[in-house]
Amino acid sequence: MKRLLICLFLLFPVCAFAFDVKQLAECSFVTTKVFTKSDSMDVNRYIQSTQGLVELFGEKRVDSKTQYVYQGDKQIELQGDSSWRYFFPESWGGRGKGKLIYNQNDVMRSGAAGDTLVVARCEEKILLLLIKQNHPMANDVYSLIGVNEMIAPEIQPKPSLWNRLFGGTDSRTEKLAKVEMAVEMEAPKVTPKKKSRSKKATEPDMDLNPDSYENIPFEAHRHKINKRVVLIGTPRIVDGDTIILEDLFNIRVIGTDTPESKQNCWDSNGHEYACGKQATEHLKKLVGNGRVKCEIRGIGRFGRHTGLCYNMKDVNLNKTMVRDGFAVISTYPPILFEKEEIEARKEKLGVWKGTLRHPHCFRHQKKQDWKAVGLCEDGKLYDGWDDKFTTKE
Repeated sequence: MKRLLICLFLLFPVCAFAFDVKQLAECSFVTTKVFTKSDSMDVNRYIQSTQGLVELFGEKRVDSKTQYVYQGDKQIELQGDSSWRYFFPESWGGRGKGKLIYNQNDVMRSGAAGDTLVVARCEEKILLLLIKQNHPMANDVYSLIGVNEMIAPEIQPKPSLWNRLFGGTDSRTEKLAKVEMAVEMEAPKVTPKKKSRSKKATEPDMDLNPDSYENIPFEAHRHKINKRVVLIGTPRIVDGDTIILEDLFNIRVIGTDTPESKQNCWDSNGHEYACGKQATEHLKKLVGNGRVKCEIRGIGRFGRHTGLCYNMKDVNLNKTMVRDGFAVISTYPPILFEKEEIEARKEKLGVWKGTLRHPHCFRHQKKQDWKAVGLCEDGKLYDGWDDKFTTKE
């Protein structure tokens, strides 16, 4: 009996202090990412820098007491240390780069590419939690810290055939993984507000620092304030209101509608010209050779993501296309940029130097299944958005 009591006494501290995922609710900052091969002890013994880690640790060296936890077929829990190092390599053009360095231990040795890595600041201690790929605890973590705006997985491209057959990861899979794990939290979970169906204009709310993405080949993180997914990458311009980032994400430039690629308009003398091609070229000119940063607002029609996009000079591409007269207001909510369209009309910029049919009408002219009442009937030309246009449900 005495031996049994001794065993229970020895086991009790382990049970009392075993990690519980609910502890994350008490942490002031949580960021997650996919654990990659380059993060593992087999290669580097440090965690690759992300936007979330920079927000957590800042730009100075930070040495922290660290709780290491691995959740797989069994749970491993250790106490130790970690160190955040931040430096400015010349190859990055003066832009900082960070590494979260950890000591050799059984937790980090157990991690494999594809696992979920959670980094949290909990009082005076840092938590490094590794969750085995497809483990049910990952869903508990997502629910607890409010991850509810993931990029829709059903419309994401799959890994290459080679890696599907023989394992491993490729650049496309790693980029998608970055998006799936792009989370920043500065407070406990907050119940999200219900989305409004109103067509009332809403102002863009992304605060940007162009220097933060000037030299980044690809990055995904969450907006610090409103928690939306933000993608940064090399763009391919499809037409005046569609951008494909990194050949992965098809983004519809929200709030705007540009003439279709094969659509013509009429100039002040009544001569036809290819206004759709002009709109595409104007967007290419605004983007230049730089990267683009898009705040994802949701999933639109045809599976495209919708978002507000900016070039490296912090120019709002959505608003500028309307203001320069190469895009008009979209018939799909939210209704934005009315002021910019009015100004472009007054100054006869872009398509306003003559006349045009609204692109919405051009797309639906064969079936005549127009959604906007009073906009397209009887071959009507577009003369600006106002309250007389209503959208069918």
